[in-house]
Order: sequence, then structure tokens, then C-alpha cells
Amino acid sequence: MIWFTFRQFRTEGIVALGLLAVFAVVLLVTGVHLVHVSDAFEATCKAAGNCSRGTNPVVNVDKPLQDALPFVVAVAPALAGLFLGAPLIARELESGTFRLTWTQSVTRTRWLAVKTGLVGLAAVAFGGLLTWMVDWWASPLQAVQQNRFGLALFGFQGVAPLGYAAFAFALGVTAACSSAGRWRPWP
Repeated sequence: MIWFTFRQFRTEGIVALGLLAVFAVVLLVTGVHLVHVSDAFEATCKAAGNCSRGTNPVVNVDKPLQDALPFVVAVAPALAGLFLGAPLIARELESGTFRLTWTQSVTRTRWLAVKTGLVGLAAVAFGGLLTWMVDWWASPLQAVQQNRFGLALFGFQGVAPLGYAAFAFALGVTAACSSAGRWRPWP
């Protein structure tokens, strides 16, 4: 059953891994530069003996990316959850394959639990990896701003995007099942 679910969602998984890889390369290249600027400023201000007066140049590095990252972290896990959750059961209901699937040796409960659990876990893992990469990238900025619990940042760090992905996945499964029309498990 697990292998069957992997085979059904391999295209979506490959696309998600590809997007994560591209995003990781962008964050790695710009993050190394961000850490270098932060370390250079700290060394300069410590040599001068006064770090409180100067404006930290880390705040101005990659400003377009700094502005776009909260939006990406909020939207990408939600979209991943929706695009993975919507076709999960709706595909089976529309094509009528649920009739064959639910009469096999796997019970309906187990079938539903494996499919939703495995694909839902993949959606949450996508959100978690994305958040982890962004948290690593933004660590020099957080050291400068020291405002991790501000309204602008709190919803885009830590476990909040994982919740976005889980909610979007559940919403996608529910919306797809309800929009599949009036379906009956047996003709």
C-alpha cells in the first residue's frame, strides 16, 4: 500500500524536491554572502570598540529576497498541501477506482490512513525543510534585529509553516472530496 501511494505521487514528489533544491541553492549562495557581511561587520566594530553606533550592513544585503521570503514561506507550504491533498481521494472518486480498491484485502480505513498519512507527511516535510532553510538563511538578520517574536516574523518561522501545510493538506482533501459531487461508495 505504501509503495502504491509512492508510485501515484512520484511526479508531485519530484517536482517538490526540485523546487526545494533550487530554493536551497539560492539560499546557500546568498546566505554565505550574508554571513560573510555579518562577520566582517562584527570584526570591524569590535576592532573599533563600538558596535552600538554603526548601522549593520546585514539589514541591507539582498533586500528583495528579505522582502520575498516571508511571502514564500507562508504560501509555498500551503500550496504544497493543497496540490498534494486535492487529488488524493478525488482522483479515486472521479475515476471510480475506489470501488475496486475498497473491495480488496486492504480495509477502507487503512487505505485512507496510509494515503492521507503518507502524502500529508510529505506536505508537512516540504514545509519543514523550506522553513529550516529560511531560518538558517535569516539567522544573521535575527541576530541583528533581535525581534523573533514580532508580528511580521513570528508566523514565518519555527513550526508555524508546518501548521500551514497540514491545514492546507486537510483543506485540499476535504474540498476535493466535497467537490467530487454526490458519490456513493457502492452503485
